[in-house]
Amino acid sequence: MKITKFYFVTLTVIFLIFTNITFSQGWSNLYNVKSGAFWEINYGNSVSNSIKDLKSEFNNIGSIELRLGYIKNFEEDNFYVAYKVPYFFTYNNNTLSASKNDVGKVNSTLISFGQHSIQTGLGFGGRKFRIIFYSPILASSLSWAKLTIDSFPSQIDSSEKIIYKDFGEQIRYGAIREGGISIDFGKLRSTRFGINLGYESQIIYPRHLFWKDLLSQAIEGCGSVGILGLAGLIAESSPEASVIFNFVLQNALSFGFQYLRKEKMNWPFDTTKPLSIDRFKIGFYVAF
Repeated sequence: MKITKFYFVTLTVIFLIFTNITFSQGWSNLYNVKSGAFWEINYGNSVSNSIKDLKSEFNNIGSIELRLGYIKNFEEDNFYVAYKVPYFFTYNNNTLSASKNDVGKVNSTLISFGQHSIQTGLGFGGRKFRIIFYSPILASSLSWAKLTIDSFPSQIDSSEKIIYKDFGEQIRYGAIREGGISIDFGKLRSTRFGINLGYESQIIYPRHLFWKDLLSQAIEGCGSVGILGLAGLIAESSPEASVIFNFVLQNALSFGFQYLRKEKMNWPFDTTKPLSIDRFKIGFYVAF
C-alpha cells in the first residue's frame, strides 16, 4: 500500500510538471514589467484555532502583522498582474482579539515569522485606481512559529496538556496560505498605497518530516502553476474570465490542501494532526 502511494505521488508530480511547462507559455511576452518593494501592516482576528479532535479549545486570538517584500508588476492596458514575495513578523494574543475570552478555553500567545506564501494578483484598473484579486501560489511559504500557553482552563485532561506543550517547547515549522483583495487608490508622487482584505490559513507542525512535507508541498505547487498557466492562456482572449478563474481555483486548491492538512499535516501521507489557525485580516500597504 505504501509503495503504491509512493508511485502514485511520484507519477502525479511528473505529470503536473510536464503540463505546467506547456501551460506556462500562455503568460510569456504579454506584459510590460515593473518591480519594486512594498510594506504592509495588517490586523487579523482568528475564527478558528485548534488541534483537531481535542476536547479543549483555544480562545480566539488577534494579530498585528508587519510585512516587507518584493513585488513585480505586469501591466497592459487596464489589465494588471502582480507577483508578491512577502516576509512577515506576526504577534498574536488573546488580548488583541475582537471576541470576548472564555475562561473555559486555553489562552495563548503566538509569534510567527518567515517568508509568507508567494501571491499572484490579477485585476483591473489604471494609474489612479485598481482592484487586485490575490491568491497563494507555488506552495511556497517558509514560516516558523513559537507558541506559548498563557493559561489552561481548570478542567482539562493532562494528556491534552502534553499535546499543547509539545507545540510550545520550541520554534515550530509550518505552512501558511492567504488569499484576498487589494484596493489600490493610486499614486502619491512615486508611491502607491491601498488596503488589503484577506483570509489566512496557518498550519503549525509538531515536528518536521522533510520528505513527506516536500512531496505534499510539491503536489500543491505543481497544481498551482498549472492553474496559473491556464489563466494565462485564458487571459489572451478574456482577461476578465482569467481573473475569476485564477482567483477561485488557486484559493480552492490552497485552502483545500490546508483543510486536508488539519487531519494529516503532510497530506496525503498518514501523519499526525497539526495546530491550525484561520483568520480574517485587514490592512494597509505602500508600494514603491
